[in-house]
Amino acid sequence: MVEYKAEFLMLKPKNMANASGVLRYDAPNRGNILTLLNPTATPSDAVYLERGYVMLYSAWQGDVPKSTPARLTVTVPVAKNKDGATVNRWLSTGFLAASATTNETAWATYKVVRGSGMLVFDNQARV
Repeated sequence: MVEYKAEFLMLKPKNMANASGVLRYDAPNRGNILTLLNPTATPSDAVYLERGYVMLYSAWQGDVPKSTPARLTVTVPVAKNKDGATVNRWLSTGFLAASATTNETAWATYKVVRGSGMLVFDNQARV
């Protein structure tokens, strides 16, 4: 089992008997809630609350520091080798979409990217 701790913010009716059964979940980028309901500033936001929607915002990125009180953060475990050393490996996804390039350039780029440890998806059409 892997344990982690994530901060979240939930807006719900005081009396859950008034809840509509709709949950809107938002995973804010870098922990910054940009879609928080604010009926005072945006009157149309009130419709979600009037209809009994439950709003949930939660952190999901483990590399985000708690730089402001409003930023949501998550604490995730650090992988270790058998000797206790931290696993220091990234697995990234590269996306090559240079359809105007030659096959030779695409092959060379693929080799360089793979050599750096990235997993490459190439969606070019070979014509």
